[in-house]
Amino acid sequence: MIGDYFLNQGLLLTCAIRDIENEFIDFFVDLLFILEAYNRETSRDDFSLEFKEKFDLLRFLVEKRAENVGITFDEIIEDLNVGKYKEFIPYLKELHSENISKESILKFYDRVLKRRKIYEMIFSERELTSVLNDIKTENYESEDEILERYERLLERLYNNLIDNKNRQLCRQVSKLSLLEDHYTPVLNKLREVYDTKKSVKTGFRLLEKKFLSGGFEADRLYLVGGESGVGKSMFLINLICNALRLNEKNSSNNGKIDVFLYISAENYLHETFSRFYCCLNGISDNNLNKKVNQNEDTEIVNSIKGLIQRNNCNVKFYYYEPDKTTVNDIEALVKEIINDPKCNLKCVYIDYLDKISSGDFRGVKERSDNNRFEQGLVAKKFKLMANKYSIPVVTCTQLNRSGYNVDSNPDLTQMGESMIKINESDVVIFLQSVSDPFYTVNTKYGVCQYKKIRMTLLKNRNGAISEPKVVVTKQKINDEDSFDFRILELDEGGKEIVSKFNGQISDSNDDNDDNPFKDDCIDLEENQDLNFNDEENYFEEEDADLNSVNEFDEEQELEVNSTEENENWF
Repeated sequence: MIGDYFLNQGLLLTCAIRDIENEFIDFFVDLLFILEAYNRETSRDDFSLEFKEKFDLLRFLVEKRAENVGITFDEIIEDLNVGKYKEFIPYLKELHSENISKESILKFYDRVLKRRKIYEMIFSERELTSVLNDIKTENYESEDEILERYERLLERLYNNLIDNKNRQLCRQVSKLSLLEDHYTPVLNKLREVYDTKKSVKTGFRLLEKKFLSGGFEADRLYLVGGESGVGKSMFLINLICNALRLNEKNSSNNGKIDVFLYISAENYLHETFSRFYCCLNGISDNNLNKKVNQNEDTEIVNSIKGLIQRNNCNVKFYYYEPDKTTVNDIEALVKEIINDPKCNLKCVYIDYLDKISSGDFRGVKERSDNNRFEQGLVAKKFKLMANKYSIPVVTCTQLNRSGYNVDSNPDLTQMGESMIKINESDVVIFLQSVSDPFYTVNTKYGVCQYKKIRMTLLKNRNGAISEPKVVVTKQKINDEDSFDFRILELDEGGKEIVSKFNGQISDSNDDNDDNPFKDDCIDLEENQDLNFNDEENYFEEEDADLNSVNEFDEEQELEVNSTEENENWF
């Protein structure tokens, strides 16, 4: 399968390619796959001495370039100065001086990809034959074990096919000659990306002011990192509630209903529903408990259906068993909804990445031993799914130990397990605890307790990032539980933004019964002010101008006093 021509072309391109472009970004990875496969499958006794030397030299060079994309030719030559390949240095320098056209590179790369597919077919046929033979001869421990082997093999074959297709697709759409080509396709794509009507609103000013389209965009992966118990699942619930409230009817949907898909491998269906209901309606879980026990089912149902029918949307909740659910399982569900002629899938929320399996490792032990690679693969497949179906995918994950340090600054290196998760994500948001999490407010209703969470936009592939900002959750009123799963933003003065939904300030004259905060709004006692030193470190200057924002009623404002003066929030 590899002859002298292939070796000579491989050596020429390995030495002559200076800059890696999108069209052949995985060139050396794919070429290395072929060389290693050929070495395993072919007896070296069949090689001539000259062929062996060239083959080993090419494999050495390709390994260098595959492992380090930024390595220079001079650095490679430096490594060759000592060792058995020293005599080839003049020959390699001559190849390096050659000017190779992009067309020549892509033509050879096509041959590389085709040969890789052939090898993958050979290896897959052997694995499939082995599994089928074991089934025929009943050479397995249990039916569950052999069925799992068979299903995992089919998933891996499918994933290989999808990866190859996506690689080819990326090469096809990433060409633009500024002198020769029309700009229309690129500009149309930008118009689509920047279209605020098509984006999925988050309801959080911190995010929507940084996202060019004002919300989550199609084709992108959004990753929320946080320590255990900080509120990652709660944040996803807030995002989906805000998306429902802010959803706009779109006449171009051809009668389809906008669907938001929420998948949890963390919380059971009834737990997810209770959090969603409390957050959507702004009532505590204690009040929901009373409604359920008093059989107020009709009121519960109507409060949800009324909203989603008005906004022409729906939410589909699914619970999947943790660790056993694969990305392919999720993709199958996504495909089912997309193929439904009545549905327009707008966004997928997954709680959470660490509980989903890539499908590339068999059994719990193998996944555990390879957890770092496993989580990176899951993130990569989530990103591919977002691209393939042109939808935003939002998920969350754990931070490492350093991310639990309340005195440390938010940093991407605090991501748990695999940094590949960050590389694959378009946007990374951190939720973290603060050193003084609780504070109280004296109101005419009594003493209210709030909990602070630090939110930071640390990566934004299509815009600016942010400094840490404080968001809060309501905890108690006069020692009575008032926790409603809502995450609230504060304005520049530390005032809670009270509105129909997080992130959009209500009109000062809006006293209608649709306001879900109506029963929970708390009035300030007169002359209560917020005193936090260095608050400019945490509230951005661009937020200071609120002249364009409607003022609320004094009855709808909430100001808070710090229980500790002259102390930073974090």
